[in-house]
Amino acid sequence: MATSPDTDRGTAAPRRIAAVTVTYNSADVLDDFLASVTAQTGDWSLVVVDNQSTDGTRERLAALNHDRITVILNDRNTGFAGGTNTGIRAALAAGADAVILLNNDTEFEPTLFADLGAAMARHGADAVSPVVVFHDQPDRIWYAGGRLVWNRGVRNFHDHSEQSVALAGTADFTTDFCPACCMIFDRSVFDRIGLLDEDYFVYWEDADYCWRMRAAGMRIVVSPAIRLLHKASTLTGGVGSPFFIHNYERNRVLFMRKAAGRVRGVMGAGAVASNILARFALRRADRDTTWRRLKGVFAGVRAPITSSGKGRAA
Repeated sequence: MATSPDTDRGTAAPRRIAAVTVTYNSADVLDDFLASVTAQTGDWSLVVVDNQSTDGTRERLAALNHDRITVILNDRNTGFAGGTNTGIRAALAAGADAVILLNNDTEFEPTLFADLGAAMARHGADAVSPVVVFHDQPDRIWYAGGRLVWNRGVRNFHDHSEQSVALAGTADFTTDFCPACCMIFDRSVFDRIGLLDEDYFVYWEDADYCWRMRAAGMRIVVSPAIRLLHKASTLTGGVGSPFFIHNYERNRVLFMRKAAGRVRGVMGAGAVASNILARFALRRADRDTTWRRLKGVFAGVRAPITSSGKGRAA
């Protein structure tokens, strides 16, 4: 686990905090999420961006009548990155001092927004994450710090995944990687490095953003005293679904190409493909899963790079 951050810099807590969430067929989780949001203390707002849901989510959102909630109904599915960028722009245009990226398959305490803002001020950090636990196993870690490991390609690790929440400790600490499940950013971050990279559509855009933040000398802090309940993979079918497998492998290779350059990225793709084939040879993966992973790797090699991810926030 990373070392503790610097001591208090005396930065003022953000006065206006806006949360941004992207919905896509989120009807099953929306009510619990909205109940958690509307119970928040302090000066908060919520921007909901719907990516053409077909399960009644859009109708539920259109019927909302809350003066702190803004609903944007996209006319096409722009992916997590595109939908989030739309929400960030709206939040900043409305005067937010800080923006929280927040999954809607989550539940949380009424002080979440204020606690995240206070932690960011306490450490003079550019971004802060809570410890995220499984909704059905709140004593088990989903995320409590993370890192990118450049070995046989690249992997993004959640430290202590599925282990006891006690391993998260009690002291705030810095980290290299944080998932966009829940993360508060000072608005200056978007001015300095732009928005999420929409080439990813979904998955790895958060790893890319954290990598860009760290490259710019920014600090990301995890605060174990703040907890979030996450209904992990409820909306995407889980880590074994064809959708997840294809997009995860595609975007892992795309990230390597962007972060390490074309030559090293392609070499990394070769290492990933070799590892996939080795798992199949050792009977650790079936034929269909292996083929889906290889197709994802190939898609990542061929994917056009159309965005630097540094588009203007306003």
